[in-house]
Amino acid sequence: MTRVLNIQINDRPADVADVHRVATWNYGHFTSMQVRERAVRGLDLHLKRLEAATHAIFGEEVESDGDRIRGLIS
Repeated sequence: MTRVLNIQINDRPADVADVHRVATWNYGHFTSMQVRERAVRGLDLHLKRLEAATHAIFGEEVESDGDRIRGLIS
């Protein structure tokens, strides 16, 4: 089985500087997921956690709904 590593941040391929910033900047949150055959196991749970964490950290709602995230992985 061939595995492909595809890291994207904000709907574009991540470069070394992007990954470094995410790994070393200690403010914010993210969710990571494995996409297999254009599907993510537990996607609804990822989205709920992302929404809850955004509200807890920033006191705001997620800027985009789950439809945008679903579109990015399909």
